[in-house]
Formats: sequence, structure tokens, C-alpha cells
Amino acid sequence: MVKPRRSFPNVGIVLRELRAASGLTQEELGRRAGVSMTYVSLVETGKRNPTISAISALLTVLDTSWTEFGRRLDNSGS
Repeated sequence: MVKPRRSFPNVGIVLRELRAASGLTQEELGRRAGVSMTYVSLVETGKRNPTISAISALLTVLDTSWTEFGRRLDNSGS
């Protein structure tokens, strides 16, 4: 039996908060991170689970460490 994929909607919420705080649009964040604006939008709305490499690229552009990202996830109830 195939296991259903888990969704982590708070990942998108935290990424959206970080993006907004940085003053970047979805398009600009995606361009700088090497992903599409659509991908950023889907992640932020919880419709797509990002890969570890995509999160890493987004966090680099957002100048945010994995530690800070994890802290924000913990505080968001994820």
C-alpha cells in the first residue's frame, strides 16, 4: 500500500512571512532562488511540499538560517 504524502502547510506560512518581511515579491524570490513564481505561490499556499534543496535556496535568498526557520516552524504550531 502506498503511503499518502504528508502536507506541511506551516512551511508555506513561515516562508510567506519571511518573504513579506524581506520586502520581496513571489516573483523576485523565485527568480533569486532559481524556482518559478508559481512554485513559490504553491508552497506558500500549502498546495506543494517544497524539496529540501528548494527550501535551502529560498532560505539563502531570505538570509535565514535553518535554525531560525525551525524555530519559526515550532512557533507556528507545525
